[in-house]
Amino acid sequence: MKYYHILIFLLLSFNSFGQYDSIKKTTRKIDSGLNELIIPGKWEDLDKTNKNENLISHCPIFKNENNTILEFAKWDSTKLPLKNGNDIVKTNNNFSQSLKSRKLEIISTEVIPKKNYYLYKLKKKSSRTSDELIIYYIIGVKKKIVLTAASYKYEKESECSFNYLIELFNNN
Repeated sequence: MKYYHILIFLLLSFNSFGQYDSIKKTTRKIDSGLNELIIPGKWEDLDKTNKNENLISHCPIFKNENNTILEFAKWDSTKLPLKNGNDIVKTNNNFSQSLKSRKLEIISTEVIPKKNYYLYKLKKKSSRTSDELIIYYIIGVKKKIVLTAASYKYEKESECSFNYLIELFNNN
């Protein structure tokens, strides 16, 4: 049975990694947790050997034609060692504590508890360049799925905005 799951994962992977749908104008990918990621726009997988910020652990990292980086992950909260399950307020409180420990400065926060997500604009000294990065970040809970995404750009502030991250959240 164990090998059956691996075989299914590999079959889905070959068919879905970074597939761009030109009609729907979305990129689809199956991540390592067998979650389907639907990303508005055309994105390509960023080579894991490239040094990047790794703001979200164990997630696919993408780059678009404007060199905007997108780190995006979905997890089944029932399979995660989350104490909070689907409680977005408690999940967010833990997240904001981890921001401080990782030396990320919060520039602004937008709380949308009725929609079950939080938006952050963060600043961080880049681990790749000598510049400070401006990072747009969303953390949300949808049904039993925890979704996190971060977007940034090395050359200048990312053109990604909260509207893009909200669209990403709504599509997944």
